[in-house]
Amino acid sequence: MSDTFDARSLPARVDAVVAGAGLAGASVARALALRGLRVLVLEAERAPGTHASGRSAAILRRVIDDPSTAALARRGGAALEDPPPDLAPEHPLLDRHGVLLAAGPGAAGAALAATAEAARRSGLRVERPAAGAAARRAPAFAGGPATEFAWCPDDGTVDVAGLLAALLRSARARGAIVAAGAALRVVRVAGGAVASVETGRGRVRTGLLVDAAGAAADPVAALAGLPPLGLDPLRRHLFHLGANPRVPHGGPTAWDTERSVYLRPDGTGVLASPCDEDPFPAGREEPRVVPAARTLLAERLAAAFPRYGRFVVRRARAGLRTFAPDRRFVLGPDPRLRGFAWAAGLGGHGVSTAVAVGEAAADLVLDGRSGIVDAAAVLPGRLMR
Repeated sequence: MSDTFDARSLPARVDAVVAGAGLAGASVARALALRGLRVLVLEAERAPGTHASGRSAAILRRVIDDPSTAALARRGGAALEDPPPDLAPEHPLLDRHGVLLAAGPGAAGAALAATAEAARRSGLRVERPAAGAAARRAPAFAGGPATEFAWCPDDGTVDVAGLLAALLRSARARGAIVAAGAALRVVRVAGGAVASVETGRGRVRTGLLVDAAGAAADPVAALAGLPPLGLDPLRRHLFHLGANPRVPHGGPTAWDTERSVYLRPDGTGVLASPCDEDPFPAGREEPRVVPAARTLLAERLAAAFPRYGRFVVRRARAGLRTFAPDRRFVLGPDPRLRGFAWAAGLGGHGVSTAVAVGEAAADLVLDGRSGIVDAAAVLPGRLMR
């Protein structure tokens, strides 16, 4: 993809600059372009989607306890099920093999039941099968400790590369320029507002800069003289395991939310994560796999799926998930500097919410409100009180 997004010369002026060409940045660029703005997307790496977007588990999950994140996931999931005409993917973006969540008994199970019921009331198809029926659907749960289940038949796995390409294609079709290998170096401020940005390819005047830089979001804000919001990049591991009959090909994702581990079919094998969260400050080297994560995976697999048996790790990878202190998204204008806005802190929900993030951020920046999500829950000002 790098030769497709190698704009060597940048325009002298644009309406908006988006820092970052992952799912958040691509979605914001599309949404702003659809609203008629001329957009420049700056990506520090040689290709879009190099970091969190390219290292995700690609799971659409819409049963989420936080109401604001759940609302964004519902809108994002709907766009994956039935993409709007401007995205026009070449192939389906969503494989609806289903997601089966589990917990309990006790407080965790009660919380999952409440979250599942809220999702059902919002219009999602959610069932609550008994343990036997759940184990027949996802055999990994057989003999395990879970007693409360939430079956989400319309969720599944997402073609992340296809989604990112569709978002960028839509933005570019409406005049957006995507420049890879163009790191943001300087943000110029004049009269209390963003005035221009500089990269190694020159200076671009703009009145709007959207920070969609993922783990580097706080450092990007620092270029504009803004104190950090406290966004916290956390390392998480994904393991590609050998085939196991308890995770059949074409079967659902099996996710024990109480014991923080999930499994899903992945080609001829299984993709698993121990849902680990290790602090990993932005600006360091690329996150590497650490041996302790494999040990944690073994412990959590044994606790949640006691009949899973021994497993073979074919390969492993680590990526970063970035959270605000309250674990809600950070979307919309920063009250400390005119023309500076955020689309960051997506944590582990970037794939599920991708399309909605751009739409909500654009609405909040241009209109001061959003019909998708409660603005008070996501605006950055909440973190400055």
